[in-house]
Amino acid sequence: MKQVLKDISSLYWWIGVVLVGIAINVASHYLQEALDTQLSSVSSWWRERSEAQRAQRLKELEKLCDNPHEQILLAFSEMQTRFQSIVSLTFPLLFLALRLFFDVWLVYYGVVEPSLFMKCLQIGTIALSGISLFMAYRALDMAVHKSKLLEDSRK
Repeated sequence: MKQVLKDISSLYWWIGVVLVGIAINVASHYLQEALDTQLSSVSSWWRERSEAQRAQRLKELEKLCDNPHEQILLAFSEMQTRFQSIVSLTFPLLFLALRLFFDVWLVYYGVVEPSLFMKCLQIGTIALSGISLFMAYRALDMAVHKSKLLEDSRK
């Protein structure tokens, strides 16, 4: 504690604090300008992307409103995408059941320390479950998008 008080009361410490403070202030000024330009470019990119997606959606809506056959095809496509989502949701359950099987198998045979192959197999099943869950989410998201598009075209 005495050393800390001695350091704080020294002239070198105060000069260092002031110089570092000034350096941080100057650096923050230049970094703020660079950060502002980067964020504004991201913002304009996002705006252009959103406008392009909106225009694409309106184009698809016009196409669907004029043609009832396209509406039927989109409805079938939505059902197919929902089915893909359901199938993709069953795979993680299978992969996790497989992992549970490996754990039970290791305990049954009295393996205290699983081999590297078994560890990799267990980690692989968890990774495959995560990938499959992500695929299920993406399929469901696409199905919801198609459903909203179909609903808006019928109004």
